[in-house]
Order: sequence, then structure tokens, then C-alpha cells
Amino acid sequence: MAVKKRHVLVGILLFCFAACVGIGKMEFLKFRDEPGRMEHRIFESTRKKAHFHAMEPGKLAYVQVGDTTLPLLVLVHGSPGSLTAFMSFMQDTALLRHFQMVAVDRLGFGYSDFGTAEASMQKQAEAILNTVKVLPAPYRLWVGHSLGGPIIAEAAMIQPDLVQGLMLVGGSVDPAQEPREWWHGPLNWPIVRSLLPPAFRVSNQEIMPLYEELVRQVPGWKTIRCPVEFVHGTADFLVNIDNLYFVQKELPPSTTLAIDTLSGADHFILWTRMDVMRRDVLHLNDMAIAQYGLHPDEVSGE
Repeated sequence: MAVKKRHVLVGILLFCFAACVGIGKMEFLKFRDEPGRMEHRIFESTRKKAHFHAMEPGKLAYVQVGDTTLPLLVLVHGSPGSLTAFMSFMQDTALLRHFQMVAVDRLGFGYSDFGTAEASMQKQAEAILNTVKVLPAPYRLWVGHSLGGPIIAEAAMIQPDLVQGLMLVGGSVDPAQEPREWWHGPLNWPIVRSLLPPAFRVSNQEIMPLYEELVRQVPGWKTIRCPVEFVHGTADFLVNIDNLYFVQKELPPSTTLAIDTLSGADHFILWTRMDVMRRDVLHLNDMAIAQYGLHPDEVSGE
């Protein structure tokens, strides 16, 4: 007996659904690692004990490593992602001679309400501020990759006393450069999004309103006074390097801006160019010390 076409179609759809459900359960698509393994990897590289802190009311999940008397590097990942994006930072013995570090799982990712999207950059930034403000540190420098870039800028706008420097790595900050692809809407249709791995679903849901969020944020750039390090690859096909012109235009003339454009480099310099990351973090630290007259053992943490 011939198999009816609609039965074949139903079979194909069921197969696709089962495949997508199976893919969604794959741990590597959650962009996170098991807490104990992260702590072990950092210790094996640095001989320093790292500590994973689970999410608490008003605070994010994060990993902390380093001497708490040193300046604090606050590390903020993009979308999708998790604090594991900054494992190479937390395993860098040269940086750990100068800084303690906190890498956070942003809302919706890693171990911070995984799978529940939060598209408001203000709420994302406030959650990070609430997490780090209670940690003792002489001063705080913030590093944000991709969507983490405008989120750390938001933190500087909200509570500038907790931000003594910003490093934007492949930062997506200019609304004019933000692509508004048609397919984000269909990916958020209930049936379709139910098939997406949670990290991808959350990423899509926070990127959909990103243009409007960046437009809202524009006036706040005039309030940023801390030094800014702009790091970007000239061949970044995900976030256009023309974001640089926005930063140059919108920052106050009195704000110190350092620019490091990497010829031929793409969006993944956070992982592939640790030599540049290390150099630029140290340069940002020098700028912060020069601007504020800071010194690790002269400024008390909050």
C-alpha cells in the first residue's frame, strides 16, 4: 500500500523535532562548563584557587580568582555564551599578578537563570553591578565582548563609581551598525523557538530588540568619563569595525580613548589573540591609574 504523502511529511517533522530536542539537550550547546571542572582547570594553569558562586537573589553566578587586594577585572561575555568565554583570562598568570578577576554568567546564560531571556541592557548591567559591588577591590576595570560591550558601557552609565575603565572587544554599540535580519522574528515563533537549544533561543530573544536598546543608550555615552579601550578586528564579519566611529563621536572629548584595530582579525579575538587581550588590559590599567591617580594599595574597595 502506498504511503500517503502527508504521512511522510508528518514523519519528517517528527524526526526533525526529535533531532532538535536531542540537540537542545547537548551540553556543549549550553556554552557552559561544570563548576568543579572550571575551578580545576584554573588551578591547574595558575596554582590559584578559583571559586564558583551559584546564583543568589539579586546576584549572578560567577567565578572569582585572584588576590582580593588587587584591582578587579569584571569579565562580561557576549551572546550566546557564558563566563567560560573568559577562561583564558582566568588562566593567565601574567594578568593574575596584577588583578583579581570575576567572570559572570549574564542573565539567561550559564548558571544565571539559564534559558530565561532578559533583553534589557539596564537590567543586565544592574545584575552585574549588584554582583560585583560587594566584592572588595581597590578599583574595577570592565571587559566586555560583543554584546557584553554595550552592557559594560551601561554599567558605567548607571554607576560610574564602580567602573574605572572599559575595554570593548568586538563591541556592538552603534545602532546604525546593528543588523535587523528578518529571520529573528520567525525564530521566536512558539513552535520554532521550542525547537531551539535554550542558549540560542535566549540569544535570539535578546538580539531582537537590541537596535532599540542601543538607540535608547546613545545619550548615555556622553556621561562616560572613565578611560575606554576599543579593540576590534578589521575583518570582523559579525560586528562591523565601523562601530569605532560611533565611539569616537559619542564619547566626550575629555574621555581618554585608546584604539587597537587588528588587521585581518575576526570577531573571535577574545580567544585567538590572548597576547593582545593581555597587552590592552594592562594598557587600560595604566590609563586608569593616570586618570584617577589610583594605586592598588591606596584605594579601598566598597
